[in-house]
Amino acid sequence: MPRTEHSQKQNSAPKHPNNNRHRRRRFIPFIIAFLVVILFACIAAILLGILYKSQQQITTTSTSTGTSTTSSTTTATTTVTTTTTTTTTTDTTTTTTTTACYFGQDYVDLVEGGRRQISRLKTGDQVWTISHDGKRLIQDEIMCIPHAGPTTPTYFYTFKTLEEHTISLTDSHFILAMAKDEDKIKIIRASEVTLEHRLIMNHRTIGIEQIVYSERIGFYSPITLSGYLTVNNLSTSVYVEFLHAPHGFLHQITGPFRIYYRIARWLFGNNYAPFGITVKDEIHPISSFIVANYEPIRLVFTSFPLIKPIMFIVSFIYAIKHILLYKKKTVII
Repeated sequence: MPRTEHSQKQNSAPKHPNNNRHRRRRFIPFIIAFLVVILFACIAAILLGILYKSQQQITTTSTSTGTSTTSSTTTATTTVTTTTTTTTTTDTTTTTTTTACYFGQDYVDLVEGGRRQISRLKTGDQVWTISHDGKRLIQDEIMCIPHAGPTTPTYFYTFKTLEEHTISLTDSHFILAMAKDEDKIKIIRASEVTLEHRLIMNHRTIGIEQIVYSERIGFYSPITLSGYLTVNNLSTSVYVEFLHAPHGFLHQITGPFRIYYRIARWLFGNNYAPFGITVKDEIHPISSFIVANYEPIRLVFTSFPLIKPIMFIVSFIYAIKHILLYKKKTVII
């Protein structure tokens, strides 16, 4: 009897390597299908990008003639206490709708100590930023400054708080604010802020005393790794509303650039600026690429959240099916 049991164990032992090979063979089509889906998504994104570029060239040529005649209808001394001047903002913000813009003479706090004007920031500067929940300060870094106009007249919304803090932003620039009757921080356009809102500071909020809409000289658009920037002790987003895209989605789009920035700085040292260190009047190629290819980029980033659960469901069904088949085989044996 002991010999027969020993022989049965020897006969059953080689079956496990065969099962492992069978699993690997069945997993190969799963990987191939996943790669095919990604390939088709990339091809679709490229085709949509080509179509979007052609449409954008047509629309820009038709709107350039209409916007040139509206700039002379507004003045630079208008003051507002609410958002009642939304009809005039469309006539004066044609030069600042592609990137998020700050007023160059506003200040940010440096990690090394002291303050620095936005117009003097450069790639790699370590700055303090308020976290997205407004509860703590985080160490942040200027990744690039894709667009600037040191001598360009630009219309800003200037917010003055009850404690004399001021900040100037273009109309479509995102800022963190809290409504009077709410306890939730929201990221909204500067043009949507009213006297009923409270702005976000470190560990607290502050009321608004005055809102002024006026023309000032010089704009800059620094981009940080966190996606936020604290200016004159007030928390803002570094992004601008573009095609109704929220802050979170825009920060997701810049994810690959942040990864490239970190890897390049790790390989070549902290003095290396992957996206350039000087500020130019023209739009940075990264910004122009995102603007020109926003629709295909949005398609790719919105499709991946759908691909992930589909692949998870397929793999879950595959695992359940394989377990059931394995149990049946063991029962038969």
